[in-house]
Amino acid sequence: HQELARLIEDAGNHLLAGIIFVTFVPSLEIQKALSPCPCVVISRQSSDSYHRYPSLEFDSESLLAQCLEYFHRNGRHRAAALIHQNTSSERIIRMQKLLGSHPEWVLGFDHIQGRPQLKKNLLKLLFSLPEERRPDALAVLNENFMPLVVETLLELGLEPGRDVLLAAHCNYPTDAGRYPNTQYFAYSAEVVLQRAIELLKHSDGAPVSLIEPEPLIQLLKQKNSGKEF
Repeated sequence: HQELARLIEDAGNHLLAGIIFVTFVPSLEIQKALSPCPCVVISRQSSDSYHRYPSLEFDSESLLAQCLEYFHRNGRHRAAALIHQNTSSERIIRMQKLLGSHPEWVLGFDHIQGRPQLKKNLLKLLFSLPEERRPDALAVLNENFMPLVVETLLELGLEPGRDVLLAAHCNYPTDAGRYPNTQYFAYSAEVVLQRAIELLKHSDGAPVSLIEPEPLIQLLKQKNSGKEF
């Protein structure tokens, strides 16, 4: 509460060029108190957060599409997807269409809530199918699921990257460990901040701006070549 009170005071004294809210939206009362300071929201849709601020959303459909393209290039055509269970129904339907012949292979977890063993059981039901019927690739759209995925596959005697090709989301830059034999697609913090600042300067633009991921290998090459975002 003290932090929000200070924020309101600074906004009222015109000490702020803008405010970026990340996965959080203040109450309507606080939004009114912050006016007319420009604000941008990252990863909180107006439909469930009651705000009219310009917002940035991570394009999970593009993430899945890039994972599937990677699988297809490597001869894998029976892909499953692991997503966060709070994904909207409309987006889930579009993701199921991307998968094609096996829309039921979109599974949803919460990486914080729920018993790990029950999550493992769901994965084991899917990957215990006979080889010709089980997925030969898995798109993990939240990197927090990766330890559970890798552990479950190994318990089943399946080698990640060979028996089941893996592609996963990640954020960049980060110090988080990466699993071998996994293709990562990253959301760049630099790009997100650049886009957020652009929206602060031009808040009359599109209410929602989508951030698409890039192959992590590509971002690392740009870093090693000295390119800045």
